[in-house]
Amino acid sequence: MTLVSPHGPERAKDEKAETTPVVRVGLRRIGPAELVASDEELHGCPFIRSLPCEARGRLLDRAVARRFPASATVFAQGDGAGPVLLVLRGQARLVFRAGRDTFDFAEAGKGQILGEAELGSGGQRAYSAVAQGELDVLELPREDVAAVLPEAPALREYVDELRRERKAALDGMSEFLGRW
Repeated sequence: MTLVSPHGPERAKDEKAETTPVVRVGLRRIGPAELVASDEELHGCPFIRSLPCEARGRLLDRAVARRFPASATVFAQGDGAGPVLLVLRGQARLVFRAGRDTFDFAEAGKGQILGEAELGSGGQRAYSAVAQGELDVLELPREDVAAVLPEAPALREYVDELRRERKAALDGMSEFLGRW
C-alpha cells in the first residue's frame, strides 16, 4: 500500500490525517478458457456443458475474442460459413432478408452461439447477426467445432435443437409476413 497526499509526496509524512491509502493492483490478460471457467453463467451454458473436457480445452485454446460496437453487423446472410460465435456479453439480433423485406426473428445473448446453421453444411450464412449494443464474442473455428460433433452427442443435440428453434422462429415470422 502506498500513501498519497493531496499536496504531493514531500508533505505526506507530515499529513498523516490527510493521506489516502492507494492499493495498486496489476491488471493481466486472461485467456478464453480462464474467462469461461471464471464466469458461472458461461461455464454453465449448454454449449460449454455439452463439450467433452478435452475438446473444450482445444476449442477455447484456439478461440479469439472479438468486440463489436452497437449496430455492427457481426455477419451477414449469404456470407460464406465462418466461425461459430459464443456470446460473452451483450445481445445480437438475428435478422433474415427475403427479397426487399428484412425482419428480426430471434435474439442471442450471453452463453448462446451464433453460426450453428452452417456447422454441418459449411454453406452460406442462413441469417444476419447484428450487435444490439456492444457485443463481445468468442470466435471458435467452425471446422474445430464440427470435428467435435461426432464424439459429443450432447453437443449434437444442443446444436440440432438450436437449429430447430431458430428455423421455427424464422418460418413463423415468414408465414406471418406472408399474410400481408
